[in-house]
Order: sequence, then structure tokens, then C-alpha cells
Amino acid sequence: MILENTERKRTVTQDNALIMASYAMTLDEKRLLVAAISKLDPTSKAWLAGRAEAEITASEWVRLYGADRTNAYRQINDASKRLYDRSARVWGDSKKGKEVRWISGREYDEGQGRVVLIFGGPVLHYLTGMVDEFTKYDLLGVCGLKSVHSVRLYELASQFKGTGWRHIELDDLRDMFGLEGAYQDWRDLKKRVIDRACKEVTAKSDLEVSYEIVKRGRSVHAIRLKITPKDQMDLF
Repeated sequence: MILENTERKRTVTQDNALIMASYAMTLDEKRLLVAAISKLDPTSKAWLAGRAEAEITASEWVRLYGADRTNAYRQINDASKRLYDRSARVWGDSKKGKEVRWISGREYDEGQGRVVLIFGGPVLHYLTGMVDEFTKYDLLGVCGLKSVHSVRLYELASQFKGTGWRHIELDDLRDMFGLEGAYQDWRDLKKRVIDRACKEVTAKSDLEVSYEIVKRGRSVHAIRLKITPKDQMDLF
């Protein structure tokens, strides 16, 4: 069964455990994933059935992300192949963590220009069983972002847009972004990841995000995000 609620089709809703999970993926994979998540009803409890599907067409891909129509099917097909091998490390209260696969299967139809992502029970628990402790945002709010780091920063900021700020230790940020030991030098992390992501999110989304550094001794230990929703934004 393909779950799609037209009232929610542009809303991406995830349990906060997924927002703060550790994983890496490409921009196309992330775009495909959030487009598919936006078609799931977050209150459906589909995790009890252990399966839900979401279809993404090449024409939809072009409409959402302004992609080249000629390459759209190849992009979504390639992204779905890679996404099939991806997982997220979700942290629990025990701090041991567990690995959850994003999708359990995929179907593709070049003739119809579409792919179907099949979600399994473990990840559906974080996508379709929402009661509290979840984050939702408008899919169109991230469609203009050209970096997967920008999308991830947007998600982390969205989780705390009600308070207007968020404290993130640098090691946690590297882990959530799936950097796997990269950018250990603060200057590199600042220049190549944080500054670029804050600039792009502010310029191309419905949030303004800036930060200040938090030091421990003489070293930068964390950042404190300042998050301000924009009053209005033309997302089309």
C-alpha cells in the first residue's frame, strides 16, 4: 500500500531520534528520502504493519528540485540504489545506539519514469508513530538547498526553532553529519561545513541560522545556533 496524504504531502515529519541520528548520504539521496517521507502519514502507525511505500516520479523530481528533465529518472534511480545500502545510527537512552536501514527495498520503472521506496518496520517506527518528540518541516523549505550539510543543518535547526537556539558540541555535529573523522580542525569545519551551511540555509530556506562559538579553555568546543523563522517566504 502506498501511503500518501495530500494535506501532508509537502510536510517531512521525523522522530527526533532520526533528526539527531548519525549518517552520511549524498544530496540526491537525501532529496529522494525526504520527498518520500513527505508522502507518509506520520500518525498512521504503519510500523505495526511493517511496510509502507512511497512513489517518486521523474516529473515530480524536476518540479521539486529544478533538475534537468533529461536526467531526472537516472538521478532518482541511482539515488534509490545507493539509498538501499544506507543506514542511520540512532541513539537511545542507553547510549549504545542501533543501526536502522532507511529502506528495505525499492521498485523502479523506467518506462513510467518512477521509483518506489519501500520502508520497513524499524525505520517506520520513527516515521509513522508520532505522538511527541518529533520534528516537522515543509518539504519546499529545503528544495533550494544544494548541499546535504545544509539540509542536515536545517533539520537540526527546525527541531529547536521554537526556542530560537540550539547548543551542539562539535564532535556531535561531526557524528550527525556522518563526517567520520573529517574536519577535525575547527577552521576547516567552520569554513567548509558550518559557514557554508548557515549561509545557504539563511539565503534559500524559511529559516535564518547563525551561530556563536563556545570555547572550553582555548579551544572551540561547541557552537550555539541562533534560529529565526522568516515571516514570509516564497517557496515556489
